[in-house]
Amino acid sequence: MQTRKTSSATAGPSALPAPSPTAPTSPRRWTLTDTDGRTLTGHLPPWAGDDPSEHNVPPDAWEDRLADIHLTRRFPGRTVPVYCATSPAPGPVAEEAFSCTLDCNPHAEGPEPRVPLVNMHLCGDSWFTDLGPEDLTRLAATFRWVANRLDREVRPALVDAQEDWAGHTRSDVKDVAPGTRRIT
Repeated sequence: MQTRKTSSATAGPSALPAPSPTAPTSPRRWTLTDTDGRTLTGHLPPWAGDDPSEHNVPPDAWEDRLADIHLTRRFPGRTVPVYCATSPAPGPVAEEAFSCTLDCNPHAEGPEPRVPLVNMHLCGDSWFTDLGPEDLTRLAATFRWVANRLDREVRPALVDAQEDWAGHTRSDVKDVAPGTRRIT
């Protein structure tokens, strides 16, 4: 198992940039507008990377577009050398492993959950093989990195996302103005 050496030096507190002040912002919203001018809006969480807003949706596609709304945040994994059954390379190839996504499909038809949850991709069709003592040490360090990241970054982000979601969404739809509906 081959790995790249990385520096273990870390920057001291004085090398870190000063936090920038942030102005309070109003909650973000996504919007669907159909060709007849009807509009539907919903909560767009601060953690969601892409805005699923769409305009000029044909009226007959309204329900499909609503069901397709997918809110996500990606947590990159760690690149590790693995043997991959689909790779033409004779030895290990570098693949990203242990990436996570924070996902929510707020209007999905069951059984998909409509609340934020985390999905973890272990790796493609791959194996860790031919591991010697040093390889196992490096792999154990990777697993510790994954566990620490899950504890310190991904889980808190999920808890925050679920709390934010619960505070901004309900299952009912309110009329806001003629021809406009708002999902809160």
